[in-house]
Amino acid sequence: MADGSLSRFLTKGSNHRVWLRLGLFLAGVNGAMGLMGWALSYHGAAINPHWGLAEIDLASRMQFFHALAFLALAILAREFRCACVGLIMILFLIGIMCFCGGLYGIGFFQAEWGTKITPYGGAAFIFGWLWLVALSFKKFRN
Repeated sequence: MADGSLSRFLTKGSNHRVWLRLGLFLAGVNGAMGLMGWALSYHGAAINPHWGLAEIDLASRMQFFHALAFLALAILAREFRCACVGLIMILFLIGIMCFCGGLYGIGFFQAEWGTKITPYGGAAFIFGWLWLVALSFKKFRN
């Protein structure tokens, strides 16, 4: 993909089926993982009293809420056939990996690396939501 085929893939609107399937897949996986994390944050003190339950709770909520966003983005990808939706999905995925992953690292392992990557994930979430705002101004073909 060094010849620019990735950029063509991201910008070509005919790939809406790929974004639809990816959005549904990411919604399902992150919804399930977020719900498991949420349950662990509630019952975790009985399992391991050294876990940072506040961090696990925040990570799981953010992951679960963005799973719902993936579901909405999948519907947008099908409806508007716009690859801009794919960019938002990628930003949200980076956000989940860095923000939620960092908080899970802090909560479960007291990992110092978690504090270093969490801000990047938060920025990716913010840019994804702002890109969605920008998408509202795009003119779509019927």
